Amino acid sequence: MLGCWGARLRFLDAARVWSVSNLARYLPGKIWNIGAMGAMSRELGVSPIAASGSAILSTLVNLLAGFVVAAFAGRDLLEQGAHGRGTSVLIVVILGIALLLAAPVLVPRIAPILARIAGRQVDASLPSRAVVYALIGNVVAWLLYGAAFRIFVSGLLGPTTGGYPAYLAAYTISYLLGYLVLFAPAGLGVREGAMVTVLTVAGLTTAPQAALVALTSRVWLTLLEVVPGFTFWLHSAVIRRQPSRDPSDVPT
Repeated sequence: MLGCWGARLRFLDAARVWSVSNLARYLPGKIWNIGAMGAMSRELGVSPIAASGSAILSTLVNLLAGFVVAAFAGRDLLEQGAHGRGTSVLIVVILGIALLLAAPVLVPRIAPILARIAGRQVDASLPSRAVVYALIGNVVAWLLYGAAFRIFVSGLLGPTTGGYPAYLAAYTISYLLGYLVLFAPAGLGVREGAMVTVLTVAGLTTAPQAALVALTSRVWLTLLEVVPGFTFWLHSAVIRRQPSRDPSDVPT
């Protein structure tokens, strides 16, 4: 995505920026990680527009892709909630397809609004190529999250019931609801409650099993997010504290 603005970062630098800024999600409010990602990128020589633009774009497209994936994967649950009104579900799915196809046009118009809320500068004419890359990457990521979640549930409870789409819907819906509640750090409590509800309504687990899955997945996801971010941060802190060596001190 940075490359679409003509910017470059080494892979390890990009991984550090992504992992460390992601820690800000554990603060109340959901825009701190956007600001942190942009600030850390600028420290590495990336232009403010490219740094903030890519950070805002990745967040916006991630949510859009998540909602579309949830609509597709959770269509059976939507059908149940609509009490058999298949037309309503079909409309939701069609809207999801339309959002995906229109993303390269819509996102550049929405991103400046989010930029003003976050207090960050962003180019009003976002490269369409960056939107396409972000969209493809985030859709693939959501699909992999769903597969990983099903494997996690199977490893915790034994052989699973239900198909892959149901687990994808359970993970995606619970994540999105947790993200949209701004006062909940990393969606704490909201994500777990939504996950228990979807798992039980879909008939994938019993209520006690769903509560166990929600609790243990929270612990596991937190470790996967915090450990890499803290490791990168600690490594950078150690390097900054190392005294620079005076060339005159080198023995001849």
